[in-house]
Amino acid sequence: MLDVAWTTWRSPIGLLTVVEREGMPLAIDLPGRAGATNWRERILARSPDATIRIGACPTTATWLEAFFDGDPTPAPWPESAADLAQSPAHLTIWRAIHAIPFGEMRSYQALAAEAGMHPRQVGQLVGANPLLLLIPCHRVIGKHGALVGYAGGLGPKQWLLDHELRATGLTLRIG
Repeated sequence: MLDVAWTTWRSPIGLLTVVEREGMPLAIDLPGRAGATNWRERILARSPDATIRIGACPTTATWLEAFFDGDPTPAPWPESAADLAQSPAHLTIWRAIHAIPFGEMRSYQALAAEAGMHPRQVGQLVGANPLLLLIPCHRVIGKHGALVGYAGGLGPKQWLLDHELRATGLTLRIG
């Protein structure tokens, strides 16, 4: 039987819903959006006998603490992404996002060109990411550097990008 724990984790960008099983992250999401990513339904569809309970998620919490402390060490690829993806296209884009280094950004258009997809399709696939921060979709921006689209809103996205720039010692000057 699959034992799944979930908790609410306080972060600088607000409360996060964190879901983990046996040290493997299954979801990092904003509470208001957790229903939209259907993490509970996806788990039960693959493992109908799963037990989902409120509990500690120590592996994911440790990684989140390091991230918010400014540690640029990327998290390992979450093998659970294969269980959460609705299509191979999701995995393609999520892997491309996971490869974006801490403190760097890529445009939807650049990801689309790499994957041979339309930028709007990439936007939909990015928006379905159930592992915020671990698969760092906040690093995906509009063409010409425009700050667009983020499940938590543009304020948290800007905070995350600024946080990464501060942690790497980079400064962004416009004009």
